[in-house]
Amino acid sequence: MTAMKRWFKWIALVVLLGGAVAAWAIYSAPSKVEAPRTVAVTRGGVEETVLATGTIEASALVSVGAEVSGRIKTLNVQLGDDVKAGVVIAQIDSLNQENAVKAAQASLANVQA
Repeated sequence: MTAMKRWFKWIALVVLLGGAVAAWAIYSAPSKVEAPRTVAVTRGGVEETVLATGTIEASALVSVGAEVSGRIKTLNVQLGDDVKAGVVIAQIDSLNQENAVKAAQASLANVQA
């Protein structure tokens, strides 16, 4: 049985040494690091398109009104222009109001005569 123990010890020693050599070979080998892929930089435009659906809400509502009603004669601004308070953005055709004033003046002249 002593011969068998000796063989067992030698086999165990050879297995341990083989494992140690294998571990050393695996862990001591230089790691293969791939060089990063590079591209030359060029100047150019960036265009990104997003297709989406949804509801748009204004951040602030502005009420635009006129003191009299009528047809717009001239429009002094374009779509997207910035305007300030008090600036005339449109002129209303005053023909109806002028005719009403003339009729009232004629009626007054008849009453006074």
